[in-house]
Amino acid sequence: MKNLIIVSIVIISLFLQGCPGESFDEKPDGFIKLKNVSSGDIFIQQDTSEKNLSNFIFEEVPTIIVNINSESIYDFKNINFNSNRKYRLFVFKKSTLETHTWQEIKDQGLYDKRYSFTLDELKAINYQIIYDGN
Repeated sequence: MKNLIIVSIVIISLFLQGCPGESFDEKPDGFIKLKNVSSGDIFIQQDTSEKNLSNFIFEEVPTIIVNINSESIYDFKNINFNSNRKYRLFVFKKSTLETHTWQEIKDQGLYDKRYSFTLDELKAINYQIIYDGN
């Protein structure tokens, strides 16, 4: 019985150790700042994707809110920009979400603003996006 416990501990320890050289460093490589200077609260959805930028792929209603005259900061890792990926940010006014179903918004592309940036483009704007409502 004692040997079974020792063998079990060794096996569990090997599973928990991971592979040599494997790193789980979760520190972000940078931060993107979104400032809302419009006249109303906004909701956003964001991703990094290789997909066609004329379509958005979100299945659920956005829940991230950025209040009037406030900033939100989102971290990123450079690896997210590999393989021609871009950072995409979709902005939805509260009124848009209140007057249309999510299915209508998805089917008709009824976002209020879309941003699309490569990593170099984000660097050029100092990782800051300012939404003014237009």
